[in-house]
Amino acid sequence: MFGAIGNIAFFILLVPYIESANRLNEYISHYEVASYARDDMQRAHQRARRSVTRDPSLHLRFEAHGRAFNIRLKRDLHVFGGDLRVVDSHHAPVHVDTSHVYHGHLLGEPGSAVFGSILDGVFEGKIISSEGGGAAYYVEKASRYFPPHHTNDSFHSIIYKDSDVQDPYASIRHGHGSGCGITDSVSQWMEKIQNSAVEEDEQIEEEEDEDDRRNTKTNSNKINSDTNTSNNSNNDNLGDDDKVILGRKTTKSKLPKKVLSANDGEKGAKKKVEKRGGGGGGGGGGGGGGGGGGEWRNDRETPFDKYSREANTRPYYEDGYATRSKRAARPKEDNRNTCSLFIQTDPLIWRHISQQVGDDPEKTREEILSLIAHHVTAVNYIYRDTKFDGRIEHRNIKFEVQRIKIDDETACQGGGGGGAGDSPSPFCFENIDVSNFLNLHSLGNHEAFCLAYVFTYRDFTGGTLGLAWVASASGASGGICEKFKTYTETIGGLYQSTKRSLNTGIITFVNYNSRVPPKVSQLTLAHEIGHNFGSPHDYPLACRPGGTPGNYIMFASATSGDRPNNSKFSSCSIGNISNVLDAIEDNKKRNCFKSSEGAFCGNKIVEAGEECDCGYDDDECLDECCYPRVISEQEHMKNQSARGCHRRAHTQCSPSQGPCCANNCHFIPAYQKMRCKSESECSWSSACDGRSSQCPLPAPKENKTRCNEGTQLCINGDCTGSICLEWGLQECFLTSHIIPNIDKRKLCELACQNGTDPDTCRSTSEFAEAVGLPALDAYSLHL
Repeated sequence: MFGAIGNIAFFILLVPYIESANRLNEYISHYEVASYARDDMQRAHQRARRSVTRDPSLHLRFEAHGRAFNIRLKRDLHVFGGDLRVVDSHHAPVHVDTSHVYHGHLLGEPGSAVFGSILDGVFEGKIISSEGGGAAYYVEKASRYFPPHHTNDSFHSIIYKDSDVQDPYASIRHGHGSGCGITDSVSQWMEKIQNSAVEEDEQIEEEEDEDDRRNTKTNSNKINSDTNTSNNSNNDNLGDDDKVILGRKTTKSKLPKKVLSANDGEKGAKKKVEKRGGGGGGGGGGGGGGGGGGEWRNDRETPFDKYSREANTRPYYEDGYATRSKRAARPKEDNRNTCSLFIQTDPLIWRHISQQVGDDPEKTREEILSLIAHHVTAVNYIYRDTKFDGRIEHRNIKFEVQRIKIDDETACQGGGGGGAGDSPSPFCFENIDVSNFLNLHSLGNHEAFCLAYVFTYRDFTGGTLGLAWVASASGASGGICEKFKTYTETIGGLYQSTKRSLNTGIITFVNYNSRVPPKVSQLTLAHEIGHNFGSPHDYPLACRPGGTPGNYIMFASATSGDRPNNSKFSSCSIGNISNVLDAIEDNKKRNCFKSSEGAFCGNKIVEAGEECDCGYDDDECLDECCYPRVISEQEHMKNQSARGCHRRAHTQCSPSQGPCCANNCHFIPAYQKMRCKSESECSWSSACDGRSSQCPLPAPKENKTRCNEGTQLCINGDCTGSICLEWGLQECFLTSHIIPNIDKRKLCELACQNGTDPDTCRSTSEFAEAVGLPALDAYSLHL
């Protein structure tokens, strides 16, 4: 009896604890419970996993924040590449199951989006509504925030709005802005490295595990105990000659004239920008200078060496905000828009996640895969919806994970380099400052990938959340697609050379001893990749407007995240990134992008899942019958159900669907007798019939009608038949076996044979005149 009373008392105490204490932690000011039957969800997931159909779907429904969430989910087959390879600390392949990763939408809300994962019947991810101004919600496991005895089958998930996420440490960060680890000293060091590349005429080879092991082993053995105290330095001496850099291979030599000294770095970078003028997409350090990271200081009023001249002086302003020039961009000639990713997770993040799942290795890997999928998908939503149009159109930029390396605790017990006698992985050292951590990652050969990132759970000084090398349209090395090559520098008066991959970056998931919420880490990843693509921090004022619209992704200080601009790129960032992408397209920089598969709304091609496709936005869409990919707020107000690449209300068709749709959005009637296809050699002309936007199939001409200058025959309306069919013969191929000592040039001539007898195979040139074939040159070459 007392036990029952105790349970009732516990329930009474627990419910107020969950429902009334709306503040979750220092980051999240309000949360609510997402309640649904997790057992039912797990069974639905297992059914979808075993389904023989390619796109099995499942449904999730719950209520919170004064509304109902009715979600349709299906497996996400895009975030991980078809050739995904996952390895452990010792580079051994690991079998993983990615069926728990999902994406979908809210039923009844066109334009909404959902992505996340389902583990043990619990959904975790992000919900983007198309209502209420596009409000976004994050769903997380309650066990991340509450002790085990406070969670159960009815209380397993929490949900909160993105507008309820604040940065409690924004006011105490010094020199690290929004959590990006680019201080002035870090920027100077990075600029010197990026401007010191030794160009080599080496053929790019695929990265092999042995190369990776060799690089890791060679460089990690150079780490000494002194570097473990570098966390206390806060990077103050990174610009000095005596700075210790992890794993650096040194060579004594005289100082080359082109290598900048520590005292000349700032001056040299400025001279280089002035000489290049408007050529750089951000320079090595951002827009014009040497690279580093696009840092600017509050006491520097005109950081002109961080931007291209074009981005700084663009005089296009509307309503106080900078906009891109309206010049027409040239369409790309191919569909290479996918950036391949190598993601490595270090032992510290393994330790953190493993403790949450009861030290279960399989569940830890599943959680890590989910973490990677959530962040890459979040970045995809930002980049694919941005038009990076310079001289060339760059649309639908997206990221695909190609390889993952998961370092577990065994990496810290020796063998981290791949052999039993190797030293522990250098990533096991906890007190590594952010620049050394990035440098350590950059020592590996990652040129087989567009970008290579390390995810860690280490509390960097100064509130740092990430760091990455900045791309430049010309001049400095670094950023997307960069090769593994040699860089020079001087340390302690010695000339040193080190091979690095500068297509790298890092992010962490802990800040001031608190786990950062997904919203913060996802925007951090988007921010750091923005550096890799060529954008420094936002400057001038037109590109950091503040106020109600808020600042943009590349703003140098923390943003609240709930303003319209917080998940967008400014026109300055777009300008710098576009310059880098233009340089890649012009073969001035290495192009490592891969071709995209699947439909893309906004490319003016009607593909699977689309009713029409008139372009990306209102500027491109000249079709009154179709919605573009990006729908304006005015159109949403007129029609709440408006969807991109779908027809507008009360329309019958769109001209993008076919030639038989008129500009008034109706089928062209048959009485107009409008010809939509001309007569060809094998088919008659065709006219619109008033029943479809597509041109009706034309009537075929009689089979065996000669076509292709009399060398082929029409079959069912197409010029595909062999001329041999006209005489009841079959086409064959001449060989030296059939006709010994034959002139090899005759082997290319069209030949016919009786039935299936190869011995009767003869060139048509032998009887061309007799049967009225055209001159020899017109038909003899069969290929």
